[in-house]
Amino acid sequence: MGNVVGVFTNIEVRELNEKDKALLKEHILHYIQTSAEIRRIIHADPSILTKNPDIRRILRSKAGALHRRLKKKK
Repeated sequence: MGNVVGVFTNIEVRELNEKDKALLKEHILHYIQTSAEIRRIIHADPSILTKNPDIRRILRSKAGALHRRLKKKK
């Protein structure tokens, strides 16, 4: 779990079974997606997300079509 989400270490979750680890991961991901506190942090420094090359690659592929349309518009 610690290496999947980065919130708890493997030692902290070693007593949990796989179903409980999956539930905990789902719970954490829900908070990441919906927390106003986390959104404020990301809004203050968006480069937190884009410093990761894998995330940047995904975001570029998802937003590429819109980017191209906006460039053509000018």
